Amino acid sequence: MCGLSAPAHASHNSHSTRHSFTHRSNSTVSRLKARVLATGTVAKDCKGNCGCLRKLNALDLAYLESCIEQTPDLFLKELQEQLFEARGVEASQRCIHTSLKRCGFTRKEINWSLLTNEPITGIQQSGNTPGHQLEQELDDMITLYLMLPALSLDGILHLDVQDQPYTGASFNTFID
Repeated sequence: MCGLSAPAHASHNSHSTRHSFTHRSNSTVSRLKARVLATGTVAKDCKGNCGCLRKLNALDLAYLESCIEQTPDLFLKELQEQLFEARGVEASQRCIHTSLKRCGFTRKEINWSLLTNEPITGIQQSGNTPGHQLEQELDDMITLYLMLPALSLDGILHLDVQDQPYTGASFNTFID
């Protein structure tokens, strides 16, 4: 005998059998069944009004893209300000980020702790336990390297790596 059968614990009325197979309420199954009979599909016909209305239109996105082409290192806050000044559109940074992401743009996260000249410090535990000794040995083995890339639209042109913080003098040497 081929086919599906109801679980042994389900009663034989249509609701519990239907629910045991679909894990949906009786009203949901009835509504979807009626929609399939009427339209041939379970999907809603949204007549072009599917999803959320977009805050930014095509002209706003074109403006943002042109800003990024002119100055690729703009922050979202700067894009937000330029969009408001030029087009009069108030959009959140999240909205701008999501819209640009939909257009295929990606962004780099900046690790602010590496931009400061302050060394990274940790809390030293007191006591001489085996775990503490292992932690100290690992700390002695770790070296922090800083990278300074020279970027172009074609990719990385040059990369300088050192184990000391960059200063104004070392940056100027890198540029020259």
